[in-house]
Amino acid sequence: MASCPSPLVFLLVVCSLTGLALAGTGDCNVSSKKSCNEKDMCCWNGSKCATLTASKAINPLACGACGKVCNSVRPTCCNGLCTSTLSDCSNCGQCGIKCTGGMSCVNGACQCPTKQCWNGTKCQKFIGSLATDRNNCGVCGMQCPKTGASCCCNGNCTDYKTDATNCGVCGNRCAAGYSCCNGRCKDTSRDPINCGACGNQLPAGSTNCCNGSPSNTKSDNNNCGACGNQCSPGSTCCNGSCKNTASDTSNCGACGNQVPSGQKCCGGMPTDTSNDTGNCGVCGKQCDAGWTCSNGTCVDFRTCKQCSLGSTCCGGSCTDLGSDATNCGVCGNQCSPGSTCCGGTCTDFSSDASNCGVCGNQCSQGSTCCGGSCNDLSSDTSNCGACGIVAPSKSTCCNGTPSDTASDVSNCGRCGNQCIGRTGSDCVGDIQCMSCAGEAGCSLYIPAHYRFYDWSTFYELPADSLGYIQFTAIAYIDVHLVLSPEKAFTTPLYEIIVGGGAPWDMNRESQIVHIYGDQPDKADYYLGTKLDNPGNQNELWVSIDRSSRTVQVGKGVKGTATSTTIMSFHDPDFLDNLRFIGFSSWTQPVTYTSMAVYPLPESF
Repeated sequence: MASCPSPLVFLLVVCSLTGLALAGTGDCNVSSKKSCNEKDMCCWNGSKCATLTASKAINPLACGACGKVCNSVRPTCCNGLCTSTLSDCSNCGQCGIKCTGGMSCVNGACQCPTKQCWNGTKCQKFIGSLATDRNNCGVCGMQCPKTGASCCCNGNCTDYKTDATNCGVCGNRCAAGYSCCNGRCKDTSRDPINCGACGNQLPAGSTNCCNGSPSNTKSDNNNCGACGNQCSPGSTCCNGSCKNTASDTSNCGACGNQVPSGQKCCGGMPTDTSNDTGNCGVCGKQCDAGWTCSNGTCVDFRTCKQCSLGSTCCGGSCTDLGSDATNCGVCGNQCSPGSTCCGGTCTDFSSDASNCGVCGNQCSQGSTCCGGSCNDLSSDTSNCGACGIVAPSKSTCCNGTPSDTASDVSNCGRCGNQCIGRTGSDCVGDIQCMSCAGEAGCSLYIPAHYRFYDWSTFYELPADSLGYIQFTAIAYIDVHLVLSPEKAFTTPLYEIIVGGGAPWDMNRESQIVHIYGDQPDKADYYLGTKLDNPGNQNELWVSIDRSSRTVQVGKGVKGTATSTTIMSFHDPDFLDNLRFIGFSSWTQPVTYTSMAVYPLPESF
């Protein structure tokens, strides 16, 4: 493309044209042809001097002189010369516009040659792509707006946040039916964030975007449960399901309106079809005039005499629905054989805890109605555990189970008094727990250091090294106990001696000893007798607590105000696998009674 010559300053050009236009302005009232044609606004028309519509400097019919007419190739008159403003570098687009700095006039506009752009003073080589350069988008100098998300895509300025053909990035075309919303292709027909249009978020109360409109699919008849699911005429969308509110018992008349138990929904109204003359038995069944609805059947009321207050006409007879076993609660409701009508409900006097024996007799909490009487199944020997279960003769009902408290180790002497033993007759004489007392083959192990002891009684702890045993000892001298992990002659173990007192020895030694076998023993010694009543009953207890690594001996009943700790041994090398506690009489007899093993409460 050829460039245009260097121009005059545009302002000077405009001024010069103005001067030319004004120079010949004057009166065309002259009679001389020559004088007429010399005037800027006048030309001789053959008979007189006529006034022109424009100056000869820009008049295409008299361009520069009368009779000079511009043609179609150069149709514009600029400064008295015919030219084409589509290509004239001195008159590009209009008269006086000069193309400078190497630009050419193309189709009435000054342009730099291909691959060159205007730098403000001249054309220079452009390095980049007119297809993507936002400062030279499509053509040199075409700047895309700097606001928003404008960019240059394929030579056109576009907003990549909204342009469906360049969504997010140039060339990313959204699928048919999708819109570009904030740089992402979205289906505005169902997108809850862009419902119907970009940025149109579902309002409160709406659950779905259906065909571009907010919808609550729990209640929208046109989108019930899902978009497009339209309820049929007469149905209503209730919680996402199409319901006939004229007959639906859960949505009677309106969504969520539940009819009372035993009633039906008739025409959108809760109805008791057992007595509704307009809906007798079924919805829509109308009783004849003068008839009444009784138990869902139309009855001629005229056959009943005037019933007294509280009575109802059933089948032509007055009756009390609260007590009539053939019309219990409603007409025609007949109680089964053996049942009685109480307060309009059929019930069995022999087993109904609310009407035990007679109407209205309510059994207390924990009691059961057996044969018309309220009974405690946990303790009633005639109804032990269940109605009609009779405990054997001389047995007691303990927690719903027949028990012989004279021998039952779980209920020794009384319900709940549990003996802990391995073999033998643990419950003796109906009052005490004795395990393997004097029986051959029932002895506990004898530790190596103390084989000469007569270990006659043993108990098992409820958990390894955790629990306590309460017992009564009648002893003149020592009470001997052992704590061991197994039933054998092995060590280590603990030996406990509670010193007593006899006329010949009033200052016996007490101790808790940890026996290591071949290793030196470790012990706590207590001088002086620890038995308050030598020769009489002494309430004692022994506790083993692996959490505090302590073995303790006390007197009195543990957990009561009478309980006192008399020996306590904290052992860093505590035996945490103790299982058995053994009792010995040694050389003098000791009588042990009321033995019981318990878990160790946390409060202790």
